[in-house]
Amino acid sequence: MNDIKETQKRIEELSVEIEKSANVVELAERAGLYEHIQQPAKAINDFIKILEIEPDNGAAKTKIEMLKTTMHYQNRDIYAHPNLDSDPWLD
Repeated sequence: MNDIKETQKRIEELSVEIEKSANVVELAERAGLYEHIQQPAKAINDFIKILEIEPDNGAAKTKIEMLKTTMHYQNRDIYAHPNLDSDPWLD
């Protein structure tokens, strides 16, 4: 529990610094912390900001794709139908 509080505190500190002047190192650190506390959408937003600063940043591009894939599979309703690739209402 204490780890989450420390992570949230660090995110707040980084957010203040990023508001003053966003840089890739701080954005990447905050994105990693968002991943750690399982907030992938916020992490993706930070990686997108990194790409605005450095359009050729391959690590940010890779992380965005990885997080989008993770979110896709986490958001599937496993109870709706055993075949996850079809619409249960059309069967």
